[in-house]
Amino acid sequence: MSLLNDDQEFLIDGLSFRFPDISTAFRHVGDSMEDGSVVRVEYALFDADSDALIETNKESIAKDHERYEENHNYAPMLVVIGSGRLIEGFDEHLSSAEVGQSQSIIIPPEKGYGVSDSELIKTISLDKLAAQNRDVEHVGIGSPIYVDGRVGTLTFVAAGRARVDFNHPLAGKTLKYEYEVVELIEEETSRLTALLEAESNHSGFEVEIADGEASITLPPAVRYDHNWSSVKPRIINLLREHLDASRIVLREVYETPTASAQDEEE
Repeated sequence: MSLLNDDQEFLIDGLSFRFPDISTAFRHVGDSMEDGSVVRVEYALFDADSDALIETNKESIAKDHERYEENHNYAPMLVVIGSGRLIEGFDEHLSSAEVGQSQSIIIPPEKGYGVSDSELIKTISLDKLAAQNRDVEHVGIGSPIYVDGRVGTLTFVAAGRARVDFNHPLAGKTLKYEYEVVELIEEETSRLTALLEAESNHSGFEVEIADGEASITLPPAVRYDHNWSSVKPRIINLLREHLDASRIVLREVYETPTASAQDEEE
């Protein structure tokens, strides 16, 4: 049995793809959140037991806790409510949040990064550790370390052996989020542009939606992005999930130099 709707077409690099009806994927919402809402969130994440700051996207909080990083981009995080990209406890709480209202929530490990699993804590020889990591002599307790293609945290070194924890660094921790939804993006082209920028790490997408067709002109920078071939499938999925249109076209535009521009170059 086919689930495809022949009225819907997706064009990319001159090829045509068809996909199921997604006309209700983008919900029109007010000040309350629901699955599919696209919002920007400012937050600070703390260890609930020690009240130590783990991370934040607010510059003022980073400075207050002496965790400010000069080259870090402090900006609200783009979130699609119900997308499953956040830890369960945070995602659930966001669904009942309101724009402009400060929130605080305690999240147990079961709804955060999970309970620490002792089976994921391994003891290996320092020789093996040195063979798989450069400058291992400069690695300290708490540092990320590579073992057999996996990343773990070095927790103990003694007598020629090392203990590596392959649990998530925040596994077993009770977390505290302090956050505020600072914007609910409702206008369709603004919402889609924000999602494209967040997914691709590029800006400059030009989006036009008219008569059931969405035309997205890609920014020139993607031509030089070596990761674009892996990003593009995610972009396709994003468009399928979040855009109300029966026909979607992705365009790469190349300007032809004028005669005067060519003369100047020569």
